[in-house]
Amino acid sequence: MKKISTIFMALLLAVGGTVSLAGCGDDFDYDETKTQLFVYSYDGGVGTEWLDKVSRRFMKDYADVSFEDGKVGVEIVPGKGKDTLASKLSTSPYEVIFSESINYNNLIAQDSIMDITDVVTESLADVTGGAETGSIADKMTTQQKAAFTAINGKHYVIPHYEVYSGLTYDVKVFTDKKLFFKDGGGWTNVEAEKSVGPDGKKETYDDGLPSSFEEFDKLLDRMVSLNVAPFVWAGQYPEYTNHLLLGMWAAYSGKDEFMLNFSYGEDSQTKGGTSHTVVGFDENTPIVEEESITPAKGYLLKQQVGKYYPLQILEKVVDDNRYSSNKMTGVTTHMDAQRYYVDSDLENNPIAMLIDGSYWYNEAKDAFAASENKYKDRAKNRKFAWMPLPRQAEGSVTEGNGTKNTLVESLSSFAIINNKSTLRNNPQKVKLAKTFLKYCYTDESLREFTMTTGIPKGLSYKMEDNEINQMSFYAQSLFKVKSASDVVYPYSDNKIFIYNQERVLESSAWSSTIGGTPYVYPYTAIKAGKTAKDYFLGMSISAEDWEKRYGQYYQS
Repeated sequence: MKKISTIFMALLLAVGGTVSLAGCGDDFDYDETKTQLFVYSYDGGVGTEWLDKVSRRFMKDYADVSFEDGKVGVEIVPGKGKDTLASKLSTSPYEVIFSESINYNNLIAQDSIMDITDVVTESLADVTGGAETGSIADKMTTQQKAAFTAINGKHYVIPHYEVYSGLTYDVKVFTDKKLFFKDGGGWTNVEAEKSVGPDGKKETYDDGLPSSFEEFDKLLDRMVSLNVAPFVWAGQYPEYTNHLLLGMWAAYSGKDEFMLNFSYGEDSQTKGGTSHTVVGFDENTPIVEEESITPAKGYLLKQQVGKYYPLQILEKVVDDNRYSSNKMTGVTTHMDAQRYYVDSDLENNPIAMLIDGSYWYNEAKDAFAASENKYKDRAKNRKFAWMPLPRQAEGSVTEGNGTKNTLVESLSSFAIINNKSTLRNNPQKVKLAKTFLKYCYTDESLREFTMTTGIPKGLSYKMEDNEINQMSFYAQSLFKVKSASDVVYPYSDNKIFIYNQERVLESSAWSSTIGGTPYVYPYTAIKAGKTAKDYFLGMSISAEDWEKRYGQYYQS
């Protein structure tokens, strides 16, 4: 056994001191008789337990396989940290990387990530003992495959975790306080009396939940009247409120209209499309027209009405203090908010909803453990659920007249092989890296990932009923919502997207200029006294400015 090399530790320090060898302190004992593979996992809400599990299975299954002359077996050297490493690949020692905020088009152009077309398109039979004959590409949508190969027809990334933006609600609080809409009017906590919800169907996952922005507003009023705080979120990070805005925008717009923000009505999978665009206002009521979208008319997407209604909700939340103000400060982190939320009902100060990404439950493991330690049995078997969001502006969805829910993957999370690491000049190590990556995307590994984290991977695979039943109530609710929803993967082979790729959660879609002052996050402006209407109008871009900025990508 030997200690990890001084050179490797120097490279780790060059990354910026934000990563570590998982569970190993300053040194990692490695076995010189085996081939080492250095694997990094961004340690955010999804955590790294899933990597430990798949690594153990891989090392066991390949214990007798030689990838280098004179060596037998494999040793996965894990790394974790809060740095995505996307901008530090040239100084990173990690060879296989699972991370987020990956602008893959830029990394391809920089030759920073390896061509893994063979990993994606070849059969998985070699890493499953013949159990799977299909490929990873078979688990992707046609939209994903077209977008990921847009530059030169080759694959460089594989989707990692699939995280959505939106809301979680406390089912117990909703039940105890009768916060479900009753069919025909009023409020209830009786299952058979609940309204049909946004999907317009009885006895489904969204019964009794607000189907319109008008109903959502009424729900907030009822919560306040019952001394229930509607929301909590990470007050230190104004971008967290974008989770609410993005989730509502996607749900209201629907898959086809929302996808126009990436295809611009013209990519290999999309030909045309219409957007519900605000063309004026009657006081604070938007005047909406359907507009055909082409790349030249992409400026119209900046004024989609699906963005305005969520801004109105946020304005009311902020202006009327419809959140847990005693818990919300400028230093409230996402972990603080999760802890406050988990404990709130147990402390008889219920908070109904949490604004966060769908990963939060896994991230809050320590909060749940501390809660159980303090409140004992009362804190066990909690019922939190992912909330489907409104699909119309006013009124109530009636039976048979609902629409399918739409979710959007919002963190640009991918698996890559680092083409700037030393393995690029070592064919044997390249083979090992590619074999491990394939192994991580077998059905067994995908199911294990979801059972461990409660979060889906960004691919198509089947979970068995007995596997679903082993997951938490929250994870099961998230799985139900996903199964009944259209999912937008915000990627396209349209040239405007290729050369201007952004992470949708923090993209310029929410940037605004009001009275000459630029804002990045709506919450910041509304907190400063700006209105939803003013903010929305400030997001617009003229046809002339659009052409100056993007015309090169669609003009012959």
